[in-house]
This record gives sequence, structure tokens and C-alpha cells, in this order.
Amino acid sequence: MRRYIQDPYHSISKEKFYEQKNEIEEKLNKLMTKLEFYKLISPLVASLKDGHTGFLTKIEDKDILSILGGLPEENLHCSVLAADTLRAAIEGLYR
Repeated sequence: MRRYIQDPYHSISKEKFYEQKNEIEEKLNKLMTKLEFYKLISPLVASLKDGHTGFLTKIEDKDILSILGGLPEENLHCSVLAADTLRAAIEGLYR
């Protein structure tokens, strides 16, 4: 990790980081959705607080539907619009 982050332990001790990492690894014993994986790993990534490290995944309309718990058939187009909007916003951040 030091190869990618100059001072990875400036905001979290090495011991605490690896404790969290090991807890995450123990939970990687089953299939999970992208959202479940993101929720699992993002606190560890955020603990680095370096401002450069992040975790991105491709956002699809089915992900939005999953988060919302589904939509009526006549409103399914809303999940496509939401996914398109999120993608555009994220792409704007990295330009």
C-alpha cells in the first residue's frame, strides 16, 4: 500500500487499519452486490483520509432500483435517469 499512498497511517494506526481490513476479509465469504461490497469497504478506504484514494463502481439503473427497493412499472424510467445523473456527476468530479 505504501507504493500508492505516501503516508497511509497518518490518520489511522497501522494496527487499526489491519484490524479493519481483516474484519472485511472475514466477510468476503459470500457473493454480494456492488452496493453491499461498497458499503463494506468504503469505511476502510475513507479512514485513509488522503483525499486521493477512492472506490468507484459502475452505477447501473438496477443498482438504483435495488437501493430504492423497486419502483412501479410505470416509473422504471426514473431509475435510468437517476443512474445517468449520478454517472454524469461523478464523471464531472474527475475531469
